[in-house]
Amino acid sequence: MNDIISLDFLKQIFSSMGDEIFVVDLDGNIKYKNAAAQNQYPRAKNINKLAHLFNFEVCILKSEDIMVYNPIFAALVTKEPFFANLTKQINEKFFVEYSLVSTPVNELYKIIIFRNNSNDNLLAKYEKLENRAEKLEEQVINAIELKSKLENQLLRTNLINLVSDKIREFIDTKKIIKIVLEQLKKTLEIFKVEFLQDVDISELRISSQVDEKQLITKLFVPIFQEKKVFGVLVLYRKNLQNTWQKDEIDLVKNISVLLATSFSKEELYKKLQEQKKELEKALEQLKSAQLQIVQSEKMVALGQLVAGVAHEINTPLGAISSNLDLLQKITEQHSEPNEITNLVKEISPVNNEAIRRIERLIKSLKNFTRLDEAKKKKVDIKEGILSSIELIAHETKDKVKILTDFSELPLISCYPDYINQVFMNILLNACQSIKDKGEINIKTSQIDNFAQISIKDNGKGIPKENLTKIFDFGFTTKKIGQGTGLGLALAKKIVEEHKGKITVESKIGCGTEFNIYLPLS
Repeated sequence: MNDIISLDFLKQIFSSMGDEIFVVDLDGNIKYKNAAAQNQYPRAKNINKLAHLFNFEVCILKSEDIMVYNPIFAALVTKEPFFANLTKQINEKFFVEYSLVSTPVNELYKIIIFRNNSNDNLLAKYEKLENRAEKLEEQVINAIELKSKLENQLLRTNLINLVSDKIREFIDTKKIIKIVLEQLKKTLEIFKVEFLQDVDISELRISSQVDEKQLITKLFVPIFQEKKVFGVLVLYRKNLQNTWQKDEIDLVKNISVLLATSFSKEELYKKLQEQKKELEKALEQLKSAQLQIVQSEKMVALGQLVAGVAHEINTPLGAISSNLDLLQKITEQHSEPNEITNLVKEISPVNNEAIRRIERLIKSLKNFTRLDEAKKKKVDIKEGILSSIELIAHETKDKVKILTDFSELPLISCYPDYINQVFMNILLNACQSIKDKGEINIKTSQIDNFAQISIKDNGKGIPKENLTKIFDFGFTTKKIGQGTGLGLALAKKIVEEHKGKITVESKIGCGTEFNIYLPLS
C-alpha cells in the first residue's frame, strides 16, 4: 500500500472522530491531524513539540520497558502498541486528564491518539464559573471603589451643605471661616488649612506648590468678590506623593464660592444696617413732619370751632350780663330788700343755666383737644363722640338733627385727642354735605374684637370717581381757602396707626356712611 493511499484512507477513518488523532512518521513529523487535533494544535508540525504541554504517567507494560524519558518519544520509537496517562494544565487552577495511545500502521507511519478523559461539559461549566467569578470579583472591586467614592462624595456634600447652612445662620464671616477650616481639615485629612488676606494675591489662581524641605505640598485657592481676590485658602498636605485630586480641588473651589457669598452677605448686611439707620432717621423726620401736619390740621379744626364756641358762649354770657344790668338798675332805683331778693331769685336759675352751658362747652373743648392727655390710655369712646357733637352745635342748630345709638362697649386703648379729631373731621364733613335740613345717625357696636363706629348722613353724597381719592393727602372738593385736603387723609392715618381701619360708602343724593373700626384689645 503506497503512502498516498494510506493517508487518504486514514483521513477517511479519523476525520470526524472526537479524539485528537495524529498520523506521524518515525521522526515525529505530523503527516495528518484530524479536525479535533487541528483545533487544539493548529501550528504543530512535529509531535515532539507537544511534549512540554503535558505531565506524564507512563503505563508500564513490562518491567524492561520502563521509560525514564519523554513518553511521546517512547511512543514513536516502540514497535508495539503504547499507552500512557497524561495531565494537561489548562490554566492556573484547572487540569485535564488525557490518555495517550500509539500504534504502528506500517513501517512508515504511526497513529498517536490523545483522548480527553475529562467531561467537556464540566470544563465548559468550570470556565463559565471561573469567568463569572472573575467578573464578580471585578464587580466587587468596582463596588468597593464606588462605595469609597460615594462616601467621599457624601462627606464633601455634607461639608457643602454645612457651610451653606452656616452662611444662612450667621452673618459673622469670621465664625463661618473658623468652621470651614476645621471641616476642610477633617474631610480632606490634611494637617493644616488657613485663610490669608495679608498677602499679595492680586494675580493668584488655583495652584499647588511642593516644599521639599518641609516635605509638604500646598494648594492655593483664591476667593473672589466682584472679580477681585480678597482672600485665599491654603491647604497643607505632608505626603509629597499624594497629589491634590480633581474632586478635592473642586470641593475647595466650591467652598471658596460659598465663602465669597458669605462675605458679600456680610457686606450687604452692613450696608442695610447703614440704610436702616438712615431710614430710621428719615422716619423720625417724617413723624415730626406728620405731627406738625396733624397739629396744623387740628389748629384749622379748632379755628372752625372757635367761631361756633364763641357764639355758643356769647348767648349764655349775654343772658348773665343782661341779668346783672337789670339787677344793678333795680338796686339803684329801689331800696326795698324784698323786691331785690325776689329779682335775684328770678334771675338766678337763668344765670346758673348759662354758667352750666359755658362749663359744658369748655369741658367738651377740653375733651376734644385732650391737651393734658398726650399719652395712650383707655377711654370710653362715647365721651369723645359726645364732646365732638357738643362742639359742632353751631353747625347743627336749626339745621341738622343728630341721632345716637350707643351700645355698651369696653374701654378702648387709644390716643384720645387723635381719635376725637377723626370724629370731628367726619362730623363736620357730614354737616357741610347737608344743604338745608337733614340728620346724622351715629351708632356704635361690637364686631368680633373691634368697636364699630358708624357715622351716616343724608347729605348730597360723594361722586363715585372721588371715593377712591378722599383719603389722599391734599385732595379736596371744597373751594380754595375752605379746605386743606388733610382732614380725611389724617383720619385714615390715625385709625390705621391704631391698628384699625376706616371705610366709606356713598350715593349721590342719598348720603354718605363712614365706618370706623378700632381694636378692643
